[in-house]
Amino acid sequence: MRHKIFKIIFFLSFVVFYSCQSLKDQDIDSVISKYNDSDFSIFKKSFIAIREKNSSETIYMLGDSEANKPLYFIEYNEVINKISKINKSLLEKTKTPDYFSNEEIEKLITYFRKYDIVLLSVDEDNNVFINPFEINSPALLIRFDKLPNAERVKKGYSYKKYKENWYLKE
Repeated sequence: MRHKIFKIIFFLSFVVFYSCQSLKDQDIDSVISKYNDSDFSIFKKSFIAIREKNSSETIYMLGDSEANKPLYFIEYNEVINKISKINKSLLEKTKTPDYFSNEEIEKLITYFRKYDIVLLSVDEDNNVFINPFEINSPALLIRFDKLPNAERVKKGYSYKKYKENWYLKE
């Protein structure tokens, strides 16, 4: 009897694992098809990610994708659909001059909100780093502008070729 129960549990856990994995691949394929031809050039040399989100407020992190500069924290009021605060305390603390104007910040946040992702970064070579799912997690996908001549690349994390010019975090 125990042996039968063990087999049933093992079989069910295998089915659940397999269906979760295939759902993940479907989700990734969906993201790729959705953003494969998107023009992210407005975000060149910038990094934007959601830091926190609830029904009334979203806090964004904004920075320069190329340099090791302190981040801006932007508080966005979801009720009135407007930026309520641009926090520059890290810049002030390190005596770093503004590298984005308030107008540029507003424009970047407005455009970022049009996408269904939680992290977006575009480097100076127009490679696009995306995380569509997990807040406070690194880029899950990279869309290379010019395809590297390798099955695996290291861009802070290791990425493996998924399909065409898309690489998936290992």
